[in-house]
Amino acid sequence: MRFSTRPSPAMVVAVCALVFAMVGSAVAGTDGLSNKITKAKVKKIAKKQISKAEPGLSVANAATATKALSADTATLADKATTADTATTADSATTATNATNAVNAENADNATNADNADNADALGGLSANNYVRRFFAKVAYTAGPPAIIAGSPGVTAGGEGGVGFPRINFPQSMNNCAVIAMTSQAAGTSIVRHSSAVSGTQVQLAIQDGANAAVRENFSIVGIC
Repeated sequence: MRFSTRPSPAMVVAVCALVFAMVGSAVAGTDGLSNKITKAKVKKIAKKQISKAEPGLSVANAATATKALSADTATLADKATTADTATTADSATTATNATNAVNAENADNATNADNADNADALGGLSANNYVRRFFAKVAYTAGPPAIIAGSPGVTAGGEGGVGFPRINFPQSMNNCAVIAMTSQAAGTSIVRHSSAVSGTQVQLAIQDGANAAVRENFSIVGIC
């Protein structure tokens, strides 16, 4: 079996570089003789070294080989950079997804905790087991009723006639208890829940002791 003793182009380039380095050092270190070593001599020495190491390979070819090697090295560097960038992007995406997952889990936990606190506040019973209460204090002496104070959503709804004020509630009051009471100090007044309207609106009938329809200030409470 025979082994080739011919050096590779890369080795030739390395030898040339060494020759140039040695010549350069000689020129730099020879103050009085620097003019005797010319570029032509350096080129001639390089050609001899190349012909000995690799017959048929010129200085130009060696330069071409060097450029090719440089190009390959640059290509590999670009590929490595691209791969590193892709890995970094993947890592960033993974980190973002992980953060979102943690935030989502924390949000779920917070919601569950709030629900648990609400359940504890209700004594463990659902909201459907509790009744809703509405109230309103109504001015009703000189015209249609006007709400002085009351629960959110409770509004005045005009009147069906003198002595028949109407109050609007935020939910249907059918099958709910509605109680009203006048604030008349003297005399006897009767307040009843009229069936003339239904749903979210309640109409009252206010009468004096002689059963005459009158306007009087009143308070109303609805319990469902």
